[in-house]
Amino acid sequence: EVAADLPPRNCWAVIRGGFLVHEEYYGGAGPATKYEADSAAKTAIALVMGVAWTKGLFDLDTPLAAYGVRPLDTFTADPRSMQYWPLLTARHLLAQASGVGQWPPGKNF
Repeated sequence: EVAADLPPRNCWAVIRGGFLVHEEYYGGAGPATKYEADSAAKTAIALVMGVAWTKGLFDLDTPLAAYGVRPLDTFTADPRSMQYWPLLTARHLLAQASGVGQWPPGKNF
């Protein structure tokens, strides 16, 4: 009944008490099948970052470059975007306000 109301999926997983208790695959998918997480990854990353921040492992307002983080090639493809890289912080990324190299971080979504 529930499956009829959801978009097509090729796997199900049930987690109870932090443990995987059931998994099932369809249409040729299996445990090694890779999936794009799309927007679901934003929530998972925010959760992990929140835990790390509460443990004092990083500061939200320290530029990412100070932690040794380097931009992807897609970011560096346009030399103009590199003027904003030294300003980019975890807070910008978590707020989805990085400016994507086109605007100063924190100004545009």
